[in-house]
Amino acid sequence: MVRGTGQGSSWIWTQVAGSGALMNVHPIELPDGRIARLGNQHVVISSDHRRSWQPIGPQLPFTPVGLAYSDFDKAFYVWQFDCGKKVLPNAIMKLWL
Repeated sequence: MVRGTGQGSSWIWTQVAGSGALMNVHPIELPDGRIARLGNQHVVISSDHRRSWQPIGPQLPFTPVGLAYSDFDKAFYVWQFDCGKKVLPNAIMKLWL
């Protein structure tokens, strides 16, 4: 991930992932500048440009494969895939921020 400084006049290459990060899911910058990403068991947020991560909400009941944020709902959505031919009741979960 690349982070701009000086209103885009320079760029800093920043490693966002850390221990327990799901590498196939991209981090999300929230409207207030914090960064959110998926860990193996929680949605985690960094307020200090990825130096530290704090879990939010309860432990997830599955290993998610995707993360989205809705500014309108002020909520995260996480989801899982099932290789079967049915949609699981907890296939998509909502976590209010």
